Amino acid sequence: LARRDFDRKGYVSIWERPLTTGAKGRPKTIDVSLFDTATQEEVRVELGLYKKKELREDAKKLHAEKGNPYLAGYTVDRNVLALWALREEKTTAEVANDWMATFKADAAAVSNANLTVTALLASTLDLFVAEPGGHRYAVVGLFDVA
Repeated sequence: LARRDFDRKGYVSIWERPLTTGAKGRPKTIDVSLFDTATQEEVRVELGLYKKKELREDAKKLHAEKGNPYLAGYTVDRNVLALWALREEKTTAEVANDWMATFKADAAAVSNANLTVTALLASTLDLFVAEPGGHRYAVVGLFDVA
C-alpha cells in the first residue's frame, strides 16, 4: 500500500536502500528512500518501534549518512523517523497530548550541537481487540532529523 501511494505521488521508493560504506559484509541500509523524480530529491525514512534509545540511534544513523553518496543527480532533501508504540489501553486526546509532550522532550534530549531532532507530530489510533471490553491503541511519532 505504501509503495502504491508513493508511486501515485511521483516518488520512486527503494526499500532497504543500501549505502556505500567500503566495508566488507552486509551494507548499511536506509529503511525507505523516496526519490522525487520531479525535483531530483531524496527523502530518507527510518521506521521502528518507539523507544528513546531507538530515536537516538536512528537519528544518529541518518545524520551520519547524510554525506553518503546519493544517486546520480539526486540530493538528500530530508531525513525522517516514523516510530510507533502499541499500548493495551484506551486512547484519548489526553493520551495523544502526553505522547506529543514525550516526543518533544525526547527529541530535545537526543539533540546536540551537531544534530537536531524535531518532533513533528503524534497520532493515536484505536485498534480492534477480540476481548470484550479490551482496549488497544497505536501511537506514531514523526520526527525530522537535521
